[in-house]
Amino acid sequence: MWDDDLEAAHSYTETVERRAASRSESWRAIVLNVLAEIELRRGQTGRALRHVAEAEEIAAYWGVTHAEAAVLASGALVKAMAGEVNAARPGAERALESMRPAGYDVVVRQAERALGFLELSLGNAVEADAVLAPLLARSGIGHPTASAAAPDEVEALVELGRMDEAEALLAELDAHVSRTGRRRTAAAAARCRALILAARGETDAAVSSAQTALEAQAAEADPLERGRAFLALGSALRRGNKRRAARDALESALTLFEKIEAPLWAERSRAELARIGGRTPYGDELTPSERRVAELVATGRSNPEVAQALFLSRKTVERHVSQVLRKLDVRNRTELAAKLRRGVDQS
Repeated sequence: MWDDDLEAAHSYTETVERRAASRSESWRAIVLNVLAEIELRRGQTGRALRHVAEAEEIAAYWGVTHAEAAVLASGALVKAMAGEVNAARPGAERALESMRPAGYDVVVRQAERALGFLELSLGNAVEADAVLAPLLARSGIGHPTASAAAPDEVEALVELGRMDEAEALLAELDAHVSRTGRRRTAAAAARCRALILAARGETDAAVSSAQTALEAQAAEADPLERGRAFLALGSALRRGNKRRAARDALESALTLFEKIEAPLWAERSRAELARIGGRTPYGDELTPSERRVAELVATGRSNPEVAQALFLSRKTVERHVSQVLRKLDVRNRTELAAKLRRGVDQS
């Protein structure tokens, strides 16, 4: 699996799962965890969810604490992909609560990776960084779970405007690719470079890096990573005012995300597509999460209502509202709503 030979990994793991079914049901739950992640990488989110559900049922029956926590951690990653926020976040947090005191870092890393991916998928860069940075600092880029999480941390750092840190982490990721030659990590590193270059205004170089990310992977392999590369390409093209090409790339991303049942990433693609029609009243200043908060606040929703709609904590919404008001240079919600209305009318 980590060497990107997903078909061989799938075949081997299915064989092991059949053996486990006849010899040890409790061990089968762990095997199903691995099978779920392989299916997730192959773009089979529905199958991955079914494996997770069966693993959870087995683990709950046998009541083995570390096995149950491992199932929760792996299940959180699958559920994050499927957009099941109300199940993914509590699952990852429960795994962390039970395994951190025991020092069972194998499960802790899995849960941190899942939680970081979920928060990034939701556009919550602060929360993603808060969980992914300690994972990388503790484990090092060479650990498979850490190297899988590193591109998400780079993206979070870019969204937070911490470009020097993003570039430093990308350099570590590049060195890891040079040592291992792993295709998926190479593609993710190229995508991360595109994000950094686009944020720095180097749109032509960003487009080139995003295209490199797409060329580094087979069309049928790892559709989530391919979709994210199309999303990075579309965003860079839009920033370069190449609207038709941007729309094509973003529609490719959206098609992939919808096919693999990744609704949170599909939403990000739709948001980026919506910006092609004209400059938004907030330009490129706000993060995706801040934009969603701003749009809901402008409709008159309270902070608790926004928190419930976006699956955020109230403190996170309060912080986003403060950032939105500061970045858009408005004093209150009324002025914010008026500014957004003017932007819509002018577009």
